[in-house]
Amino acid sequence: MATAKNHETVDWASYEKLSEDAPSSLSWASNGEEGSGKSDFALSAPGPIYVCAFDAFGMNRVRKERKVDKDIRIGRYIFQPVKGQSKNQLGDAAMAVWNKFVADYRVALQHVRTVLIDREDIGYEVLRYANFGAQNDAPKEYGPLNTEMNSLYQEATAAGVNLGLLRTNRDKWISKFDPAKGKMVPSNTGERIPDGWNGVAGLVDITLSHRWDPIGRVYQTKIGKFPNSQARDQEFPDLDWPLMAMTAYPDSMPEDWGL
Repeated sequence: MATAKNHETVDWASYEKLSEDAPSSLSWASNGEEGSGKSDFALSAPGPIYVCAFDAFGMNRVRKERKVDKDIRIGRYIFQPVKGQSKNQLGDAAMAVWNKFVADYRVALQHVRTVLIDREDIGYEVLRYANFGAQNDAPKEYGPLNTEMNSLYQEATAAGVNLGLLRTNRDKWISKFDPAKGKMVPSNTGERIPDGWNGVAGLVDITLSHRWDPIGRVYQTKIGKFPNSQARDQEFPDLDWPLMAMTAYPDSMPEDWGL
């Protein structure tokens, strides 16, 4: 019996044509030490804004003018491991927090212009506890977690909602051979790199590194991954979200971003 040739029955006109216009939303990842301006920048994004606060009080430190006349809602997702609890107990407690976050996140996507995950690295830790009852460091077991994180964050793009992932930094460790011990040992490079899920940089449209400049008394933001290559690796004083968006897509208009 002859089988149908699927490629001969497809209507080519039904295929989606890639748009030449700027996207309706942006996703970005901000990393930096405490007090570097990650939250300050994030709250300059278009409102309404929903903050998924794994860092319970992080947004409290943002200057008042970023919050005035803007509809900002916040949900707090606090998981505190209790010493002496079993892995099952820790996993159940973390899963309750994670499930509440996911449910609220999906509701927010129907009502806001921007969602912020503050902080993404803490959220990822909660997810690991929820699945393993500990901060499991075995990458071979991370497949389902990687899939969940990727699909969850892609929901914001599908909804046309801006997504900001705020992360702290951590020490970068490598393995080096120690002649005295005759084996490879962990070694701190002295470099600070973004903490959290390692799939973030590949998923978002933009990566930003924030720092406080004590001499100029201003937040400095260095652009990494960016749609407009002319701005990559440049540092901007007191960068806000509207300027970032218009720099990323110079042909776009403020109204394209809900500004």
